[in-house]
Amino acid sequence: MRGGGVQYYTTEKSHSMVPLSVLIPCASFPKSFKWAGNKLDITNRIGNSVPPLLMKAVAEHIKKAILMPLSRARIASGTSETAVPCLAKAGA
Repeated sequence: MRGGGVQYYTTEKSHSMVPLSVLIPCASFPKSFKWAGNKLDITNRIGNSVPPLLMKAVAEHIKKAILMPLSRARIASGTSETAVPCLAKAGA
C-alpha cells in the first residue's frame, strides 16, 4: 500500500490512484467539506480518517446502548444526578 493507506490499482500499462472524486464520497464526506493541501495530502487524510457516517453510527450506538440505560438506572434508583453530567448541559 502506498499513499496513506489508499489502495492503488494496477493495469498492465500503469499504476494509478483511485481519483479523489471517487474516494471522498466513498469515505462519506459531504460535498461541501473543505480540504486543505495537495492531492496527496488529501488522499492521506482520507486514508487516515474515520468516515463521518461510521462515527455517527458508533456515537448513536453508544448513546442508545450505554448512556441511555445509565440515565434510566439513575432515575429508577432515585438519584437526581444525570449518569453523564455533560448530557444535562446538552439537553439530551
